[in-house]
Amino acid sequence: MIKVILKQDVPSLGKKGELKNVKDGYARNFLFPQALAVFATPAMEEQSKEEAVARARREEKRKEHMLHLAETVSTVQITLYAKVGETGHLFGSITTAQIAEAFTAYAKKAFEDKDVSFDKSKFTSEPIKTLGIHPVTLKIGEGIEGAFSVMVESDDKQKDLEHKAKKKVAKKAKAKS
Repeated sequence: MIKVILKQDVPSLGKKGELKNVKDGYARNFLFPQALAVFATPAMEEQSKEEAVARARREEKRKEHMLHLAETVSTVQITLYAKVGETGHLFGSITTAQIAEAFTAYAKKAFEDKDVSFDKSKFTSEPIKTLGIHPVTLKIGEGIEGAFSVMVESDDKQKDLEHKAKKKVAKKAKAKS
């Protein structure tokens, strides 16, 4: 058995930078020719251990950040606007992709539609088709999830809010003149 340091991730063996004991033939015939590992000298072993400690610290900070984000997510309510018919049903629907896009803008971290799922208690993965507040689950990473709510409102309400904002700006501009 010889000690090697992996130069890149090797399935079923380890991750880049790890120190591993492998059989001589495996190292000579597979790892070394494909530049997947290098022979571990005592100095390289020490450096590898230091890098492993630093990597563990970075991973711990990343996990803490994800847990903090999961806690923060529970206080969030994202509002989306959609066209609504007379009966209160949406023309079209609110999809996981739209929710992921809205949450990405909020959190400044990229989320995809596969990271968003509708509340499991509804036993459905169908898109949202009604107005109101809907519970949503967000996969943050490494098995960590956060639940938040999505408020679906009529786009008429959005137009009213934009109109009021424009009036307010116009009044301020008029007052300054």
